[in-house]
Amino acid sequence: MKKYWKIILLVVVLVGGIGLYFGMKEYNRGAADVSDADADVVIKSEELTKIFGEDETKANGLYLDKVIAVSGVVKGIEKDEKGAYTIILNGDSELSTVTCQMDERHNEEAKDVKEGSTITVKGYCTGVLMDVVLIRCAVDK
Repeated sequence: MKKYWKIILLVVVLVGGIGLYFGMKEYNRGAADVSDADADVVIKSEELTKIFGEDETKANGLYLDKVIAVSGVVKGIEKDEKGAYTIILNGDSELSTVTCQMDERHNEEAKDVKEGSTITVKGYCTGVLMDVVLIRCAVDK
């Protein structure tokens, strides 16, 4: 009888160890790299801000949580205290912009971007606050 308990204990420890390994692996898995994803929508930054400005509810239905490749003129580049870059693209008016928060894996790409240049950035659309916001972005090549 004692022999069976040892086998059962060994099986429980083995299964628990395997479960813990795969659980930790899944927990530590990072977000998917947007540069590898196909864009659901390809659009210019002026058009994107115009659509959100006209009807936010409709625009959310069209673009929210989708991979968007947005092209536009770079209005500015910001770097926060943690070293994360944000590229700001011109919108359809002086006050509207598309804010592209770079994925940390693609921060180096943002360093080479120049204000006034036209680029395409790919990221996940999270909607509009003051600006249309894309997160986990990469400069599309």
